Amino acid sequence: FSALLTNFFRIDNQLYFVDLPGYSFANMPKEKMAKISGTIDSYLKSRKNIALVVMLVDIRHKPTKDDKLMYDYLINSELNFIIVPTKADKIAVTKVPDYTFKDCQALSWYDFTNTVEIGKESFYNTAINNPQCLKVTSVGERAFAYCDNLGDVNLKKLTTYNPNIFEGSG
Repeated sequence: FSALLTNFFRIDNQLYFVDLPGYSFANMPKEKMAKISGTIDSYLKSRKNIALVVMLVDIRHKPTKDDKLMYDYLINSELNFIIVPTKADKIAVTKVPDYTFKDCQALSWYDFTNTVEIGKESFYNTAINNPQCLKVTSVGERAFAYCDNLGDVNLKKLTTYNPNIFEGSG
């Protein structure tokens, strides 16, 4: 299991990319899980020069309990981080835009400026701040439904939309 190791990659003799162990293995014994959690926690707390943490989440599923714990940990740690959806190649291309960020809680980092179409329920029940969707021309039904904080949504090129795209949004 290379996913259980800490791997260091030196890039251009200037920085290290550090691949920490995965924390979400369904069949992993609790003792092994506790050890991995300790390794991640120790590394993130002891390194003072971490520029960015990249949290990988499986696009095919809602965030797991472990994803939510890691997200809360990162929020409380004050480390810079981004969330990157993975496994898009494992689902039909037509399904990706419809549910990509559904129920995510940290989207203020995401750059939508090159997005052309936003599928149905893409941001349903999501915490999103001031999305800049400059090239969006089409937005699906309930795309921003029940979003917590939309701020100033910038949909400059929007030509078609469903009247319920902001249903229940704050």
